Amino acid sequence: MTPLARSTLRALLFVWTTVLAVFLPALRGGYVDDDLDLLISSPAFAGPAHLWDAVRAPFWGDDLGYWRPLTSLLMSVGHTLGGGHPWPTHALAVVAHLGAATLVFAIFSRFAIGSGTCALAAAAFALNPCQVESVAWVAALGDPLAGAATLLSVWGWLRWRQSGAVGVPWLAWLGVALALASKESGITAVGWLIAAEACVAAPPVGRPTAVRAWGGVFVVVLLWLGLRMLVFGDARAGFDRASLDTGAHGLHGVALRIHLAAAFLVLPSGWLGFTPYRWIPPDASGLLGAGLDFAPWLVVLLAAWVTAWRRRPRALALGVLGTFVAIAPAALLPQGLGPWPLVDRYAYLVVVGVVAAPLASGACRAWLALVVVAASAVASGRLVGEWRDQDRVVARAQRDCPLHPETHYLFGRLELERAEVAARAVAGAAARRDHLRRAALAFRVVQAALRRPLYAGAHLREVLGFNARLAEAMAALTGGLRTAAAVAAELERLAAQRSDSAQVQVMLGVVRAESGDLARAETAWRHALDLDAGAHEAAFNLGRLYAGQGRLDDARAMLALALHLNPQNSEALRLLGELPR
Repeated sequence: MTPLARSTLRALLFVWTTVLAVFLPALRGGYVDDDLDLLISSPAFAGPAHLWDAVRAPFWGDDLGYWRPLTSLLMSVGHTLGGGHPWPTHALAVVAHLGAATLVFAIFSRFAIGSGTCALAAAAFALNPCQVESVAWVAALGDPLAGAATLLSVWGWLRWRQSGAVGVPWLAWLGVALALASKESGITAVGWLIAAEACVAAPPVGRPTAVRAWGGVFVVVLLWLGLRMLVFGDARAGFDRASLDTGAHGLHGVALRIHLAAAFLVLPSGWLGFTPYRWIPPDASGLLGAGLDFAPWLVVLLAAWVTAWRRRPRALALGVLGTFVAIAPAALLPQGLGPWPLVDRYAYLVVVGVVAAPLASGACRAWLALVVVAASAVASGRLVGEWRDQDRVVARAQRDCPLHPETHYLFGRLELERAEVAARAVAGAAARRDHLRRAALAFRVVQAALRRPLYAGAHLREVLGFNARLAEAMAALTGGLRTAAAVAAELERLAAQRSDSAQVQVMLGVVRAESGDLARAETAWRHALDLDAGAHEAAFNLGRLYAGQGRLDDARAMLALALHLNPQNSEALRLLGELPR
């Protein structure tokens, strides 16, 4: 082994060891937050027989306009291999993140930067507290996958160009394809390739070579769009599920998000998952006052960029251009690329330009870069534990963002889980009612908070508000806080507003069954299955209803369907086994 190879290996071992030391504890984390609502209830998580559903179906249903076949498939496989625990999915996230850090090292090595400096830059990228959300949260798996794929495309392009542009940049094409299959924001890989071409230290290529190279990128994007059209069944490819509000309210929201983006770039907190939409007066003085929060740090960042530019302008330029490419979807927020406020996972690749590129380009001494890496490792190690379970996630959200509607929604969901635990305990009836009462109150607070100006976009109001109304009605019914008639009336109003919601019909059937109206309950559950063939709760309730009525053949068919849709339904398995032959 040559001295250069030994030096490179030692540098990479430093990166790999520190990354694994910080992020391996994430494997102990369970399902939290969105995982509980949207992942483990998905038909794609119902066992190996449903893995094809993970590829061909929209991610999290038709409403959001997401199609992430690689992410969904890997999540489903991880859920199956873990026996219901997500440790394999966490392991995949750690591997993807390790790959991304290795590619950061490899990319900056292409600019003739020493292996020690590249290692510090790669470690600073990987250990930044902003990355914890992407690696330690199951629902965010698409971000390290798309990030690693984008970096693969950049490295593949630089390698191809610096080797004389022989053949075609197939690694770059593969990276773009994998990024798009991981998350919609993977489209920014194309922007990163443009940045790489602008910054590469290599002779220009002829027109035929350029046409072949960029034509391949264009074909990959066209294939992705064509597959999306097939998945969503129309030429709009699912992007019509939401649109950017260009009115006064919407443009003010964009200005606010740009403010949050700037603050985030210069002072990454490592926990922006519940950043509230603060009210900023829509005038120059309001935006100027908001900017004072991060202006000093912006000066520091600009000084680092200027220093690095003087030493290695090409390497820094790649990071800076990539930063603006990476942050664009989150700042503009077209809802097909992500409907929530600016959060840590949106800045997965932003850290390349804000932290890694300045360090690789010589913005500071090696000892100071090592201090940055060490401080980041300590902060990230602490934050990994915050994603361990739902109790810790909710406690952190309540402490950091007590006014945000999603915080109260999470608390309400947690109280519903606690009510289920109390129901199984001896003499737990009183505790169960208390938990249900707190849950109902939390969901009412969500609905009130969503009415505040700029506290949430239209998509958040629609999704979170609808779910909060539904959950509040059921908590009130189960806890005896409202009569069955009042809850049924509320569900009827929801059904009128969302005639396509199978979930409303499932719960409407439950309320009608509770009041003894079994015929209308059956109608509601049948309608739920018509709306969503994967509505396993409707199938289970129908099977239980038919078993009680002595309709044994119908009961067997529905319980078998419920088990097919959700193999983890032990109650359906028990009832099916007890039916007389």
